[in-house]
Amino acid sequence: MNLPYLIDKFDKDRIDCASYRLCVGEHVFTTSDQFDNCPPNSPLVSTLSKPPNNILRIRPGQFAFLMTEETVKVPKDAIALISMRAGYKFKGLINVSGFHVDPGWDGKLLFSVYNAGPSEVILERGDAAFLIVYADLDRKSNKVYDGKSQNQTTIKSSLLQNMTQQVFSPLMLQRRVEDFEKKVNDVHSSLVVTKAIVWAVNATVVLFIAVAALFSTFAPNTLGVILGKIIENGGYELKQKASSSSETDSAPSVKIFSNNVKPIQSATPREN
Repeated sequence: MNLPYLIDKFDKDRIDCASYRLCVGEHVFTTSDQFDNCPPNSPLVSTLSKPPNNILRIRPGQFAFLMTEETVKVPKDAIALISMRAGYKFKGLINVSGFHVDPGWDGKLLFSVYNAGPSEVILERGDAAFLIVYADLDRKSNKVYDGKSQNQTTIKSSLLQNMTQQVFSPLMLQRRVEDFEKKVNDVHSSLVVTKAIVWAVNATVVLFIAVAALFSTFAPNTLGVILGKIIENGGYELKQKASSSSETDSAPSVKIFSNNVKPIQSATPREN
């Protein structure tokens, strides 16, 4: 089989046992879990050129379209088998676009790949990432490829129509789970602080009640003085009402006056 005729830019050093190594070409595309944040006028298909603009990063859980540098032909009496090279498979990069090329094909090959690994895969233009193997048929095929992708040289926009939204990858799911756990922990921390504040307020109220009970039991006069000071600090005035003849046997009463309003309360101090 005449490989220099079937593969343009043929290089004999790329023959690998029974296969030939194909390279990453100029046109590539990759999905992203943050694609919605891209400007609307940003290009969908990336063009790899000379360094430093010759690198493509495929993040975990993302798809990519990779077009070969070479144009490939498949004779009518043969079929071609294609795959990723083992070194990229071991990184988690999987070919999901198919594994054969029909008789009669003429054009650049487009690989659809998925990064199933835990880290991003970095590719450069010219990397020998693909393999092609030719196999003879026992006769020429009566039906050869004559589809829309014949003589393709670029990635068609129709292939990208369903690939421009966010891809819900396992990595994205893990990130959302981590965000949810963080929110739960924040809520838990807020509840702990709230409980501590409520406990402190309750303890203060109980302590105040206990102190007031002790004063009322063992030092009622002192408690009265403290309450009087509190009332006076609030802008009120304590005055003792004079006893009438009919009230000689009863205890004197005390009225609380505001500095600006009429008496608002009447109280009778307890006897010592």
